[in-house]
Amino acid sequence: MIKNLLFDMGGVILPMRPMTEPVRRFGELGLTPQLAGEYFGRTGQRGIFRQVEDGSLSAEAFLEAYEQLTGYRAGFADIEWAWRGFVHATPPDRLACLRELRAEGYHLALVSNTNPFLQRWAESAAFSAEGKGIGDFFDRLWYSYELKAYKPDALFFERLLKAGGYNAEECLFLDDSEANVQAARHMGVPSLHVPDNQDWMIPLRQCL
Repeated sequence: MIKNLLFDMGGVILPMRPMTEPVRRFGELGLTPQLAGEYFGRTGQRGIFRQVEDGSLSAEAFLEAYEQLTGYRAGFADIEWAWRGFVHATPPDRLACLRELRAEGYHLALVSNTNPFLQRWAESAAFSAEGKGIGDFFDRLWYSYELKAYKPDALFFERLLKAGGYNAEECLFLDDSEANVQAARHMGVPSLHVPDNQDWMIPLRQCL
């Protein structure tokens, strides 16, 4: 029996923008397109961009490393703005679906590879048109930089299940990355692959 619905953020809750937008924004902060190509990926980041998401680099240390990499002294708000280039505005219909599922008694958790910069925005009133942060739509928020592990690593799911007290067979995990979905299934977590930016409510209902 499924009791816990575990949602990825980018590509599932938040539609993803074309990679040209974060490249443009970070480019205004000194990151060349060549470097962006080395560090950015649709399914995950590399280098210091990966480290700030897997928790091995703090936000403050990231800012220092970013200056060393680019020669540009960016502030927290600058990097937050640039990282928001990865995602579109929050669709109200997806938030309505989350409310519906919670009203039916499901435990909803956000399970995301993310970073402190993007999450400061996501947890603020700017996240939704109604002035509510992402935490108002979920029972728990699980971030890679706090778990200090990164999907699709098995350690991420091990720590998630232990910290949340979840029974794997009582969960359903939704992610736009096939690698993440396969990793979760390997850990015994029923999972649903959601193609990037596509509606997930109907296939989700078919799994419940």
